[in-house]
Amino acid sequence: MKIVWNIAFFLLLLILLPPVARPQTSSLRNDPVFQAARKAQQEGRIADAEKILNDRIHAIEETQPNSPELVPYLNMLAGFYSMKRQFPDALAIFERVLEIDRAAYGPSDDRSLRDLINVANFLGPEKKDQAEQFFKEALELTRLNPKLLPITVAGAYAALARFYEVEERWTDAEPLAE
Repeated sequence: MKIVWNIAFFLLLLILLPPVARPQTSSLRNDPVFQAARKAQQEGRIADAEKILNDRIHAIEETQPNSPELVPYLNMLAGFYSMKRQFPDALAIFERVLEIDRAAYGPSDDRSLRDLINVANFLGPEKKDQAEQFFKEALELTRLNPKLLPITVAGAYAALARFYEVEERWTDAEPLAE
C-alpha cells in the first residue's frame, strides 16, 4: 500500500510541477524575460527572479490585464511564494490563473484541471470542503476530456486520493489510489 501512495504522490508532483518548472509553451524557451527569471532562480537569486517576473507581469497587465500570456509568469511567481512558504500569496495567484485560463479556454480545458488542483492544494484546512470540491471538479474534467494524457488523468485521481489520505478517509482514498 505504501508503494501505491508513493506513486500517487509522484504523479501529483508531475501535475503540479509543469506550471512551476517548465515553460507552458515552446515560445517561452526563447523568451529572454522568462529565461532571465529562471537563471536567477537557478542561481538562488529568488528576489531578483521575483522582480523580473513582477516587472513582466505589470507590463503585460498594462495592455492586457487578463491575458493568458500572464499564466506562465504567474505560475512561476506562485512557485516562488510556495517555496518561501507564503501560501496565501501562492493561493491568490493560482486562483487568478484559474480565472484567466477559464475565461480564455473554457472550464473544460486541461489547463483548468491543472489550475483546480493547484488551488485545491493551497486551500487551508479551514477550507477542506472547498478543496474537496475542486479536486472532484478536476476529476470530473478528466472524464469529460478523453484526449488527456493518462498521466494527467492518473494525477487527478492521485490528488483526490492524497486529499482523502490526509483527511484519514481511507475508504474513499483506496479505490482512487488503485
